[in-house]
Amino acid sequence: GRNPETDYVAYVTTILLEPAFTEFERIEQHGPGAIIFAEGDLPLGIFALRSGSVEMHFRTPRGGITHPRTAQPGQLLGLSAVVMQHRYEFSAIARTECETGFIERDRYERLLAEDPHLLANVLRILSGEVNAAYRDLRLLSLSR
Repeated sequence: GRNPETDYVAYVTTILLEPAFTEFERIEQHGPGAIIFAEGDLPLGIFALRSGSVEMHFRTPRGGITHPRTAQPGQLLGLSAVVMQHRYEFSAIARTECETGFIERDRYERLLAEDPHLLANVLRILSGEVNAAYRDLRLLSLSR
């Protein structure tokens, strides 16, 4: 059968190869344990994970840390914070050597304004993230 997570990453990866993204991104290298961004920071932009893996650490309302989710190449980190104009909701920490393509928030917003096709793609990506969160909640409720 189809794996929604694999389909989602493959879809996002095709978007990341669009010239609108690759033309304006700044490639950055991160060693294991490097903090790419921290929960609560103001979003400076979006990080497209090109290689390696990144752990996404979420704080609970009581200050604890949940079991981290792992981002794989092809995923966008910080997208919802930039789109919603609020602080990063999790900390992104390099699990392995990794490479990201960074797009500054202002540049990203201009790209969306200039290309409605990209805006539709962003909505699909955010929808995929919401669906992944629902899946996680269902799995969590089943494990209790």
